Formats: sequence, structure tokens, C-alpha cells
Amino acid sequence: MSDYSLTTFGEGGELTMVRNALTAVRNGETTVAIRAKNGVVIAAEKKLPTALIDETSIHKIGALSDYMGVTYSGIGPDFQAVLMKMRKDIQAYHARYLDRMTPFMAAKGLAELFQEYTQSGGVRPFGIGVIVAGYSEEDGPQIY
Repeated sequence: MSDYSLTTFGEGGELTMVRNALTAVRNGETTVAIRAKNGVVIAAEKKLPTALIDETSIHKIGALSDYMGVTYSGIGPDFQAVLMKMRKDIQAYHARYLDRMTPFMAAKGLAELFQEYTQSGGVRPFGIGVIVAGYSEEDGPQIY
């Protein structure tokens, strides 16, 4: 059995792949979200490990829709994959129900995706921590 198997346990009894994903989040840059009465502000620290990286190629904050955004800490390519999946889910919801997906529903769908990748064979857990922020007509500004 390889050390990269999802079911390989470490010396402390934890799953190695889950520990690696949490380490990636812990080593990532700081991201924050602040809720006000009339909106939400998302901020992210962007440190470049080397001057050879083009600063404009790194995006720490992404728009999910015109009323919802997301930021992350951890592995950038994982964020890009999750960002595209969330955008598709929001568009599919809108096409099906002709209504806006709430930030709560988007965060719940994201949590279900993360849980699926933690338990499924053939994939590894995502190495990102995500903040979903947006505006709901019923509940106002929200952060998850």
C-alpha cells in the first residue's frame, strides 16, 4: 500500500492525506471577511514566493456571481477547480429555479463536495480553506 492512499493512517491515528490538506491550509496566506449592515468585504494576503511569478496570474478572490464571492487559503489550483464547480452549480440552480442561490446554499454545496472528496477513493481532499460571502434578499449579508 502506498503512502498516498486515502486510508493510510499516521502515527497519531489521523489520516495522512487529511493532515496534508490541513497543513496546506495552515501554510497558506491569511484571508478574512467582514460583514456590515449593507454588505460584505473580503480581503486576502497575496505573498509571492519568488519574483519570477507574475503577480497578475495569482487570484486569491473570485466572483461566483454578481452578489457572491469567495476567497481561499491553501493550494491555488484546488481553488481554481472549486471556483469553476461553484460557478457552474450557481448557474445550474438559476437555470432550474429562475432564482438566486443563497450564500448558505452555495457554502452547503461546497461543504458536501469537500466531504465527498475526503471519503472517496481515487481523489485527494482539497488543500484549501474557503470563505464564501454574499448577499441574500431574505437574510442580508452573509459569511460562511
